Amino acid sequence: MCRSALLVALLLLTSAARAEPFDFPPHEADARAPVVLDGHELLRVGGVSALPAGRRAAAIRLQLEQLIEDESFDPETLHLRETQLGWQLIAGEKVVMHVTDADAQAEGVSTRVLAEVTRSGLARAIQQARDERTPEALRAGFVQSLVATLLLLLLLLTEVWSSRRLDARMERLVAVKLERLQVDPFRRETADRLLGALKTLVHGLWVIVGVVALVFWMKWVLGRFAVTREVAFGAQRWLAPWFERLGESLVKAIPKLMVLVLIVWATVLALRWLTVLFRGLGSQTIRLNGFDPDWAAPTMKLLRMGLVAFAVVMAYPFIPGSETAAFKGISIFVGVVFSLSSTTAVTNVIAGYMLAYRRPFKPGDVVRIKEVLGEVIEVRLLVTRVRTPKNEEVIVPNSMILDGEVTNYSALCRSGGVVLTATVGLGYDVPWRQVEAMLLEAASQTPGFLRTPEPYVLQRELGEIAILYELNAPAADPRRMDELRTALHRSIQDVFNRYGVQMMTPHYVADPPEPKLVPPERWHLPPAPPAKVGAQEGTTAPREQQ
Repeated sequence: MCRSALLVALLLLTSAARAEPFDFPPHEADARAPVVLDGHELLRVGGVSALPAGRRAAAIRLQLEQLIEDESFDPETLHLRETQLGWQLIAGEKVVMHVTDADAQAEGVSTRVLAEVTRSGLARAIQQARDERTPEALRAGFVQSLVATLLLLLLLLTEVWSSRRLDARMERLVAVKLERLQVDPFRRETADRLLGALKTLVHGLWVIVGVVALVFWMKWVLGRFAVTREVAFGAQRWLAPWFERLGESLVKAIPKLMVLVLIVWATVLALRWLTVLFRGLGSQTIRLNGFDPDWAAPTMKLLRMGLVAFAVVMAYPFIPGSETAAFKGISIFVGVVFSLSSTTAVTNVIAGYMLAYRRPFKPGDVVRIKEVLGEVIEVRLLVTRVRTPKNEEVIVPNSMILDGEVTNYSALCRSGGVVLTATVGLGYDVPWRQVEAMLLEAASQTPGFLRTPEPYVLQRELGEIAILYELNAPAADPRRMDELRTALHRSIQDVFNRYGVQMMTPHYVADPPEPKLVPPERWHLPPAPPAKVGAQEGTTAPREQQ
């Protein structure tokens, strides 16, 4: 902080020292320029086209500096001599300056009076400049500068110590508050960011205080010595209008700042009330007729977004500098960039809110979104995350969900189960009653299927060589659809083999000499696992033999 403040102060004073506060245009003959010696303005002189005021003032100053260095010259011997153009100030054999009628007319006095006043003033300035260059004056200035430097160092060290103590105290207060409230990690991270922003603000204020102290210290130290006083006074003349304009701007901005504070306070209060209300609606501690608890989070986000946008619109005219062309240009540029880059994002946001209110699915549901089948992991404002049965995470834009078809298998299970199908082809010589009974038996022997509603069989097609039978069995768990469908197919094969009925796959023209069956003793040929001891697999005889 000290280094930053010192750097800023040095830049300010360097700029001030390099500035030319008395630089008059040479073509303005009627302009008046000051004669400055050791930072003190002694008088102002005019000029003519051949000798502008600034050049004339510089020449007078050069004469005075030479007289100061000339120890043989006595300032009391400075005298006047009248000429046709006015009065001359004579130092020995040198002409220091001319006091003309134009100078007297500009001051509103007679030429003689102005010449006498100028002579006495220059004599005192020369003597004072010599006194300030004596060893005693230099020692006094050094002692005063040393005391001012020690005070400055004490102030800066106090700032550093106070800043560290304040940072530590704020960290302790925030840690105790968070521990007492038992907040989650996300809110803890948000609190840490707010604490960091507050620390930055406090450090910025300390830097401002340090810069102001450094500026005043440099002005004081440079003002103790004649050779550097002009730099200090030049910095003062350069900084004073700047601080004056800054103060005027702050005073004028106070009413607008008060309105801004009022708008921010009202917005924060309204946001807190909205949070309390919709959290209560979400947890059902507060109830509204016809309002679903799942609508609480998206509705709160919409209202908060609208409230913040309304507050920004209301506060915009009261922001200092909002009426300037630069501020308006930046606002227009940001608006254009946002509108051009957020078309797709806005579409997905609108789709996300429509999905929140339509509620086609929720996290944990098994859904099919176009070609994507899997479990919904998270529903965000822009996208929905889905995990497929192969453990692949697919990010689906909400706009695609809104435009496409969505099948919610979990919703079907909650209202009677999702129906899985298995299709087999049997010849016309196999009684359809036997086929349907075998299919229903296979469904009843497969774990994971519901008994209510009961499975059923449909005849889908009377083909040229086979009848297509479709077994429909409701499953309870949509996450196991592939597993249950495979188990159902296995049960169908086992039941058909048990009853000696062969399927019409692949297609053929005539019946083979031997029926294409898999007898029970071949059900567990390698590499299939061996049959369990005591199992009743394959012991059921065909119904005709029974």
